[in-house]
Amino acid sequence: MVWTDERARADATTTVYAQRVSSSGVPMWASDGVPLCTATGFEMSPTLIGDGLGGAIVTWFDQRTAGDDDIYAQRISASGIRQWVASGAAVCTAPQTQSSPTIVSDGAGGAIITWFDLRSATNTHIYAQRMNALSVPMWSANGVAVCTAPDNQARPTIASDGARGAIITWIDHRNGNDDIFAQRIDSTGTCQWAANGVPVCTAAFDQQYPQIVSDGVGGGIITWMDRRSGNFDIYAQRVSSTGVDEWTADGIAVCTAAQDQTIPLIVRDGAGGAIITWGDDRAGSHIFAQRIDAGGNVKWAHDGAALCTAPGGQFDPTIASDDSGGAVLSWDDTRDGTFHIYAQRVSSLGMPLWTSGGAAICTASVGQTLPLVTSDGAGGATIAWTDSRNDTLSGTDIYAQGIQANGQLGGNLAGVGTGEPAVFALTGAWPNPVVGKEIVVQFELPTAAHADLDLVDVSGRRIARYEVGEMGAGRHSVRISARGQLSPGVYFVRLVQGTRIQTARLVLLN
Repeated sequence: MVWTDERARADATTTVYAQRVSSSGVPMWASDGVPLCTATGFEMSPTLIGDGLGGAIVTWFDQRTAGDDDIYAQRISASGIRQWVASGAAVCTAPQTQSSPTIVSDGAGGAIITWFDLRSATNTHIYAQRMNALSVPMWSANGVAVCTAPDNQARPTIASDGARGAIITWIDHRNGNDDIFAQRIDSTGTCQWAANGVPVCTAAFDQQYPQIVSDGVGGGIITWMDRRSGNFDIYAQRVSSTGVDEWTADGIAVCTAAQDQTIPLIVRDGAGGAIITWGDDRAGSHIFAQRIDAGGNVKWAHDGAALCTAPGGQFDPTIASDDSGGAVLSWDDTRDGTFHIYAQRVSSLGMPLWTSGGAAICTASVGQTLPLVTSDGAGGATIAWTDSRNDTLSGTDIYAQGIQANGQLGGNLAGVGTGEPAVFALTGAWPNPVVGKEIVVQFELPTAAHADLDLVDVSGRRIARYEVGEMGAGRHSVRISARGQLSPGVYFVRLVQGTRIQTARLVLLN
């Protein structure tokens, strides 16, 4: 986890710190975290992705040059050692302001970073850069232009396209309102869709706060808050790998209940669709969610499943997959008169699985806010938040808590010291792209219950099936022939055990 920190700055400017926490809740690096940047000035809004080796790549916007926000990044190893220059690697230092970076893995040990950029001195536009594992920028100096259409573009978010490129979506004012546009960019930094992006939603009035996840087949599912009906509602659209809107023009309605629904967040459901959560004002401020399948059909209650409608208010929901078709959500909660942290797990059918109204994660004195959640790989989650229990002024600290799949607090300890996993996971398929005669698929099963490993094509047609549950709980590998009946193209390996599904994308070359 990463955060901004004032501890070492007499002028109250902030730098970026990080900490790694084990599955049992033990901090793994230096006490109180390690600094990722030694430069002066403000470093703000850090965000991160795993580097595939137990470490992370972190990006932020940086004011070390007076009056000029730039984009920097740092890679930190699994042991907490900075891998790039101590002050962070420069991603973009173009004139004027660059802000709000977001990041995704490039699938090769590096990352693709996008941001909005005022280098034109008149309007903000969208740029991106790919940094390799050694901190070398792979595209044009200071990034490639993703969108420089008239007027302003802002607040980009990003998802992998599964082919070492990315799909980026943003707010766009070229038509006089805030609309949603998107662009796909390949591994070389070349935009793949129409110049300046394709429209995702250009409905009347404003659409804001887009969020995106991969659809698993080279496209993306995008959600946003939408004011076409007067209040803010939640809409979504699926964009194909070629930039074509797959669902109803201007998106399908996820929630159009009374009052405002705002700030949606989205995760994949493991079956080609997604789960979306938002803050909902229809009867106070509460937490709702909806699952939408690959065809654009909502799967839960009309206008969403109510995950918390407790007294007081619930705010700032955040979400992670539970790796079984459902999700774990966490939020700020004022049912006790001050801000505390609560969480709920929702099944693939939209049913809350923990205590009604959510499990209490932290109810310490003074207040806790702004939770973030990530899957623990076994149906539970780790949740981190800012915490005021130790401060009498305006300072806050960082705390975290684990919650298991059954709603019990504490990290997932099953298998510790035994070498046996307690997770359901499709951990890898190699080589990818496939250039030899066979594919080695690695996976983990928590039990010896019936499980299937399928090879399917892009249309969903099953080409081969292997019953693997009889192999028992543990880590396994299976070899699949990649020649003979298979033509070059995109395929998917799918692991299924009960209601749990995970997929991996393969590219078969000539």
